[in-house]
Amino acid sequence: MSWSSSSSRKKTIVIYNIVLIDYRPYRILYPACLRLAVYPNDLEKTAFVPLDRIFRDGEGVIKRGKVIAIVPRDAKSGVAARVILSTSEEIQYDVLVLSTGSSWSGPIAFPDSPEEITRFLAKGREDIKRASHIMVCGGGSVGVELCAELKEYHPVTLLDVDKRVTLVHGTEMLLNKTYPPKFRQSVERRLKAKGVEVICNQSIDKIPEGPCSAVVTRQGDLLEADLVLAARGGKPNTNFIAQSLGQDALTYSGQAKVRPTFQLKHHDDIFALGDITDFPEEKQYMKVEVHAPIVAENCLAMLAGRKLRQYKGSNEVLVVACGRNGGAAYFDFLPNFVFGDWVARKLKSRDLTVPKLSAPYGY
Repeated sequence: MSWSSSSSRKKTIVIYNIVLIDYRPYRILYPACLRLAVYPNDLEKTAFVPLDRIFRDGEGVIKRGKVIAIVPRDAKSGVAARVILSTSEEIQYDVLVLSTGSSWSGPIAFPDSPEEITRFLAKGREDIKRASHIMVCGGGSVGVELCAELKEYHPVTLLDVDKRVTLVHGTEMLLNKTYPPKFRQSVERRLKAKGVEVICNQSIDKIPEGPCSAVVTRQGDLLEADLVLAARGGKPNTNFIAQSLGQDALTYSGQAKVRPTFQLKHHDDIFALGDITDFPEEKQYMKVEVHAPIVAENCLAMLAGRKLRQYKGSNEVLVVACGRNGGAAYFDFLPNFVFGDWVARKLKSRDLTVPKLSAPYGY
């Protein structure tokens, strides 16, 4: 990063290095991964985007590693701010941006290395292929899309009979109260039309690994299934933040407490964006597209001593894919409308937004 500041006599140029730290050599495009987890397809070539093209003309450095600790700047002692990697390497910073995303469960709880992911996907697909009754736990958009993919690409078992797919959700309607009942009911109707059985007001706390025969719900009911998959959405990947900066840096649910400028509550030089922020909004890929430009602008503004821009929130938009050709869409600025298959297919279902998400990387 560079900029200039001028006075009546001279101009000063300050150059900052940009360092991206990630423990994987690629970005995972999670909207594509539920389809990828169910059966082999071309998404395997495009859903894992190498990071080697993220910087143009050598403008930044990619550091492969996992951050395990943050050491804030100590103004009294003059100790520089830095992050510590699992290898014990330390990297100093003037501004730190935390964009650690979510940790996932179930068929998209990917391991770290490409080789491990290949084996993980192969085993999961084989379990799905062999199961005659699959139960999915969690009726948010992840669970809904997973069920639709299962019915679309595995409609029958190896014995050529209908493969049962059951979705279990803890409240009275699928999705959550951010979305109006009309939209939530529309999504449920579409799932049932594909042959998915829906059970609401039931929760499964302990999910067996691999093939099983049945599970017991929190309410004490026995539900038969020979494969149970978790689809409960992501949890903020923030444990190291609390360990470094104190539990007060996070909310009870593990999200980073941020100001409207995206700065952490008690650290002017640390910003956070994406899933880990405590803004009262749904955590989605499209939110990051709004967060990132503001954070970039504010990093430069803070270093230059300029006023920082405040985030005013984003519209709530949800497009739920029900297989390759169907789905439903909701836009909070048109709250009385539910958009169906054609809109969902154009916006997401057919390509799961992979071309749009990979375009900035030159793919």
